[in-house]
Amino acid sequence: MVQTRADGEDPGARFREISGRIDELRGAGADVIVIPEFAMTGYDLTVDQRGIAADASLRARDLLGQWAIAHQVTLVTALPLLDDDGVLYDASIILAADGRQYVGAKRFLWGDERATFTAGRGAALLAEVDGITIGVPICYEIGFPEVVRELVLAGAEIIAVPAAFGRPRRHVWELFTSARAVENGCIVAGAGLCSENLRGQPFAGHSTIVDPFGRRLVQLGDVPDAAGVVIDLADIDRARAQLPYLEDLKSINSFAALDN
Repeated sequence: MVQTRADGEDPGARFREISGRIDELRGAGADVIVIPEFAMTGYDLTVDQRGIAADASLRARDLLGQWAIAHQVTLVTALPLLDDDGVLYDASIILAADGRQYVGAKRFLWGDERATFTAGRGAALLAEVDGITIGVPICYEIGFPEVVRELVLAGAEIIAVPAAFGRPRRHVWELFTSARAVENGCIVAGAGLCSENLRGQPFAGHSTIVDPFGRRLVQLGDVPDAAGVVIDLADIDRARAQLPYLEDLKSINSFAALDN
């Protein structure tokens, strides 16, 4: 995971910073790298997000795609995105090493995002890349057990969370990343913005990776940084055997058809 500042100043410097972090993590053996929500553009809803989506986000997406191919790594993030009909979304995106790109949209918008973006429809983004199935709720959506469970029941092994959590709710971020991992027996990798945006709005940072047993394997602090861990995907089956929440749900009538 990569952790970056929330301000949107000097996009060129931001792109170089993130590229350097990707190079660093890939050099350490990373296969999947999660980048915060709006890391490439900055998070500030008072600026023209439609203009950003038409310019900076397009350049950012193109660069991310190039980096994924060049570094042979899967990248996960969220960007402002205009669809072909001109509808503006807070979009989740998975960029694969073979050039494929998978796009979804945040359907549970936070606060003033509702006045800026259109809510996505359907389930959160889910894609299988290089034999690993990744689900992508964005930021606020990690607070909905139903969103993550829907992804896990559809096969998600890694829940990758690009985020821009506010600093006053840091304790909520820490609670939800652990809870979603243990109750679903999955890996949660959350990358959040840190520091302040240009309006002085503070962000939580504390990007983290939690294993299927609910153990926090790594957590960053309050400044730009990067970190990674090695995950044994077999831990998913082990955790679900020890803590069989998903299996026991089948005894509840309303959940009986979940696996059908």
